[in-house]
Amino acid sequence: MGNAPAAEYGDFSYWADAAFVAGNETLLELEPEAGGLKRVISRKDQRVRGWAVDVGGRWDSQLPGRPMFTLGYALGSGDKDPDRGSDRSFRQTGLQSNDEEFRTYGELLRPELSNLSVAVLAVQFPIFSDSHVEFAYRHFRQQYAVPLLRDGRIEADPNGISKNIGQEWMIFFGIEEWNKVEIELVGAAFRAGHAYGALSGKMVYSLFTKVTFSF
Repeated sequence: MGNAPAAEYGDFSYWADAAFVAGNETLLELEPEAGGLKRVISRKDQRVRGWAVDVGGRWDSQLPGRPMFTLGYALGSGDKDPDRGSDRSFRQTGLQSNDEEFRTYGELLRPELSNLSVAVLAVQFPIFSDSHVEFAYRHFRQQYAVPLLRDGRIEADPNGISKNIGQEWMIFFGIEEWNKVEIELVGAAFRAGHAYGALSGKMVYSLFTKVTFSF
């Protein structure tokens, strides 16, 4: 991560992150039974070897309106056939940041970066004295076409034929005009890609709001 100030054109910052996961995992297949219990019907032990990269840049410009532009790309490794040898799909720890202001891998879809690439383009404008509005576009694509999207919020599963998961648009309002009150409002729309077969082109919407009072 770094910063390259240039008074005439604004400030430019950038980042480049890489991660690697290695270990062993146990997969259990469960079957519901009476009384709310579940019975283990199969068990599988396998090795995991995966990697991920996340790169991008941000330009805090001096253009009219003082817009700030963000361009980023992230890729998590996948495995076309995890039943053969090690599973090379990347896994996140579950401890990764999930800030409401800018969910890196999607506001609505919000998948884990596993067998997936995420491209993002965003622009932010200041409004009032201490507030801003941000618009973001994201494109999601699998590395290998498989019928699984790890931890995605869409209930439907990909068809394992097309790699195109879909596109998402987001608008975020952050209002901090008062000393003890902060308001956040996030709207998002997701359009399913060809990976969802008959659901391709279908739209899903979400609206999130948070009001924070400080004492």
